[in-house]
Amino acid sequence: MNRVKRQLNFCQSCKIKSQRLFEKKNCIENFSNEIFYEIFDYLDGYDIYKAFSNLNIRLENLLINSSLFMKIEISSSTILNFHYKQFLKLNKHHIISFDFDSQLILEKFMNFFIIDSLFSRLESLVFYSISTYKLLIVLFYLKSLPYLSSLSICINNCSHNLGDIYQMIFHLSLKYFRIAVPRYPHLCITIPITAQNQFSSIEYLLIYHRCTFNQLINIISYTPRLSHLHCFNIIESNSAMKSELMIKSNNLTYLTMNLCNIEFDEFEEFLLNFCSQLKETWIDFQEHLHVNQNSKNNINDSSNPYFSLVELNVVGTFITRIEASIIDKINPILITTKITYLNIECDRMAIFFN
Repeated sequence: MNRVKRQLNFCQSCKIKSQRLFEKKNCIENFSNEIFYEIFDYLDGYDIYKAFSNLNIRLENLLINSSLFMKIEISSSTILNFHYKQFLKLNKHHIISFDFDSQLILEKFMNFFIIDSLFSRLESLVFYSISTYKLLIVLFYLKSLPYLSSLSICINNCSHNLGDIYQMIFHLSLKYFRIAVPRYPHLCITIPITAQNQFSSIEYLLIYHRCTFNQLINIISYTPRLSHLHCFNIIESNSAMKSELMIKSNNLTYLTMNLCNIEFDEFEEFLLNFCSQLKETWIDFQEHLHVNQNSKNNINDSSNPYFSLVELNVVGTFITRIEASIIDKINPILITTKITYLNIECDRMAIFFN
């Protein structure tokens, strides 16, 4: 009887120990620091602070550890009260990104803070709506941020020469830059071709505003490291393209363009004189594409040793009645270049070459 009782006690003891061990392994407090930081990576910095501060010593230490990185999204619903401002003030060295979703909340933020060198680990900034006046103030201080590599801006009131803004941008240590200027059909973009040694570190450039090929040539003359270029509203220029001033890009491999009422020869000349190492190209022709069958340029000229597209995609929306001209113009490229896939879409008609 006693032996049976001892066996039952032993089994119960083992069960209790196993249950405790299971509970210990599955308790959130027993997660490794690395797991906590992975979880934090999906959360807003202030939400992390509210959820995990004042719980226990271990979590408190996690929040002050130098390995903690915080991403901050400040929306129009964010209340910049005393506690929020104290949180930002005490965690400047933890913040790696800011997202501002409106001009109003940005102005409220700038009443209390300047994005300067005290945000010593800041890597990314997104302004979904900002005036040129506020942007110029912000850019002045961004020069003091050594780790800033990504900047996205949407300008809501463009009252300044965009060329000046670009030149300030090119003095930053960026790898990614996205600029949008919606609802402004006529912009002032005066920017000279770069002087020697005035080069930007930008590798990804996304331009969402109207510009001509000449303006684009001047802009990208500052970006010799450029590998991805997205330009979504190239318009007709009043002057001839300054192809003799182009600096050939040896790193550009991906190109996306939206062309509006452009001569195909102008686009062709841009490719031949600037884009030497393209691997993939997406072109969207809006409104009318003018094709000159007697072009002096020849994109498929075998004497050009640099032009070696791997994939070319051409999409047209309002170019019926000239489909044959486009096909005649582009078809020889397949023979004399390294294109493996060509997709042409004209209104409701799609033609595929393999």
